[in-house]
Formats: sequence, C-alpha cells, structure tokens
Amino acid sequence: ARALTQAPRRLSYTEPVSDTSAVSLSRRPWQEWVSLAARLILGVTVLVAGLLKVTRLDASVQSVRLYQILPWDLTTIVGTALPIVEIAIGLLLITGTFTRLSAVLGSLLMLAFIIGIASVWARGISIDCGCFGDGGEIEASKTQYPLEIARDAGLLLAGALAGAVGGLREREAVRVVRHAHLAPELGLEVALERLAVEAHR
Repeated sequence: ARALTQAPRRLSYTEPVSDTSAVSLSRRPWQEWVSLAARLILGVTVLVAGLLKVTRLDASVQSVRLYQILPWDLTTIVGTALPIVEIAIGLLLITGTFTRLSAVLGSLLMLAFIIGIASVWARGISIDCGCFGDGGEIEASKTQYPLEIARDAGLLLAGALAGAVGGLREREAVRVVRHAHLAPELGLEVALERLAVEAHR
C-alpha cells in the first residue's frame, strides 16, 4: 500500500543518468552554426545551378551527352531530370527539411559531378562542365577541371558536415522517445527536463 501511495520521484538535473536512457547533450552551438552555413552554401549553389538549367533542358541534355559516359537515350532522362533534382535538393537544404537526407543527396550529386569531370579530364575531352548553364566543347586551354573538381569537393564536404550534425539531431530525438518508452511513469517528465537542460546550455 505504501508503494502505491508514494509520490513519483522527481529526477534532478544533477542526478546521474544510465547509459541506456541518457539524452546526448554533447552538441554545442558552434556545430549548429557550422551545419547551418554548410547547408545554406550547398543548398543555394545547387538551387541556382538548377534554376539556370531548368529553362533550357535541351542544353542540359546536351551537356550530359558531352561527357560521353551514359548511353544516348539515358542522357535525355538524366539531362531533363537533373535541374529538377537540383532545385528540389536546394529547397530542402535551404528550408532545413529532411536535413540529413537532403545533405546526403546533395553530397552524392557532388560526387557524381567530380567523377564526371575527372573522367573527361582523364580522357582528354575539352568541355565546359555545364554546371551553371550551357555547356559545350571548348579549347583545351580554357578548361578549368582542377578548379571545378576543387569546388565540387568543397560542396561535398559541406553536405557531409550538414548531414553529420543533422544525424546527431535525429539520434538525440530518438533517445528522448526511447527513454520515455523505457520509463512510462517518468518518461515524459524526464524527457521534458532533459530538453529544458539542453535549451539552457
């Protein structure tokens, strides 16, 4: 009877928490700022690239064909879809929607560009990459493959940073829910207390 009438024990902020139910509070504000900057840099870049190409899909298709990697019929699909995909990923990154997924997709897009540019460079093909509009054949002396690869590598890194911090945020949310599941009588209270602590750190 005593156990039934005993008031629930409140957990203080200084009380130790077990490893299985603790909510990670390791993130710091600087990580959030780095993640935001990385996400916006990649998002704006990809969005602008897509907007510059979406009104001229024929030029986008031709740019893909000049890489001479994909079958002819497939280049039509890729060249048409690429600007739309870039716009979608850019908007998701800028608005912070599905941050981890959009950052991963943006990074994979940059990786594909790096592979494509390195491929034409290795094969001695002289083209404009077509990343921000019309591509086309150019003189070998006018190619900028090293700069283009370096740019895309930097954007890939930005996507990786945004995705990493976004993943930490998602895992912390899962830990809050998991803690509430493990301790139904105290779970909501504990979760709210932990979130309050994190908000004031």
